[in-house]
Amino acid sequence: MPLELDMTRYAGHEYYSELPFTPEFASETTSEILAGHVYYWDGWNAFVINYIDSDISPYNVVHIGEIADASISDYLTGADETIHIQVSE
Repeated sequence: MPLELDMTRYAGHEYYSELPFTPEFASETTSEILAGHVYYWDGWNAFVINYIDSDISPYNVVHIGEIADASISDYLTGADETIHIQVSE
């Protein structure tokens, strides 16, 4: 960190971007994703922000954290197909 990414809307429930590095996680995975939460998916080495609750079975992701601003889901629902984000610690 910090990290800047251009993210693309995908599957009507998330934005994702391939990471410029491959992180290592010792966390459990889940297929139940929550709006406003951030995940890592190793299938695309992707950083993912979800804006709608969803079950993505049979896929699994690592839960990284949650965005503190509760209005993020509403914002992302109406955002452009591509967004630019900045992530800090």
